[in-house]
Amino acid sequence: MSPFFCDLNIYMFIKYHPCSKYKNQILDWLPMDTKELFNKNLHTRRQELEENGWLKGEIKYQFDDLGFRKQLKNNFEKDILFLGCSVTFGLGINYEDSFTNIVADALGMNNVNWSIPASSNDTAFRLCQQYLQKETPSMVILTSPVPYRFELFSDITEGSQSHNITPHHREGDPFLVSNFECPIEFFDERLCLLNREKNILAMEMLCSKNKIKFLRLNVESIDMIYKDFGRDLAHPGVRTNQLFADMILKELV
Repeated sequence: MSPFFCDLNIYMFIKYHPCSKYKNQILDWLPMDTKELFNKNLHTRRQELEENGWLKGEIKYQFDDLGFRKQLKNNFEKDILFLGCSVTFGLGINYEDSFTNIVADALGMNNVNWSIPASSNDTAFRLCQQYLQKETPSMVILTSPVPYRFELFSDITEGSQSHNITPHHREGDPFLVSNFECPIEFFDERLCLLNREKNILAMEMLCSKNKIKFLRLNVESIDMIYKDFGRDLAHPGVRTNQLFADMILKELV
């Protein structure tokens, strides 16, 4: 066993993220891509589901023992680490259709996807740092989440749990845990943009220090090339993921 995983504190720090509860599971539905939403869309947006190929489309969300989306069966010599939020996670589509899988296959690398839906640049930095403490991938690709999210921690029964907080948590939405609030000052636009850039520069420094190629794109980049939608009719679909993969591969060349 790697010394990294012998360090219980570090292991627990990775373990407690919002998807850790799905570890070693295969699910048909997830938050933001729920069966309830699908049934609602069948009544109100049926034509859009049909146009995007989801009337009978099934998705399997398979998770590894840390609660990250499980790699497909490849055994390449090199790894590529992807970081980001739900767009990079591949919410609403099958894993083989995700841009992360397309890029990894094209480069002949294993797709290590440590993206967390609805997460922040804080989370991306934290996971990048922890991954690089145990492994040296050939490349790290960050699809930087929107800047208006922050990661905070709370103490729960089993240890620390991370929460990605958005302005909606100041607008009457239920808090993620009882009596858990985020200072309104967090959502000052200047602070949000600075926090995003700070995390990106930190990841770039970590990769440079370890002689790892680093590529950063903003999640807003994919907004400009939406051609279709995933099953939730909100996240990018199969064709859009292919286009985004082509953009990344062109950028790398």
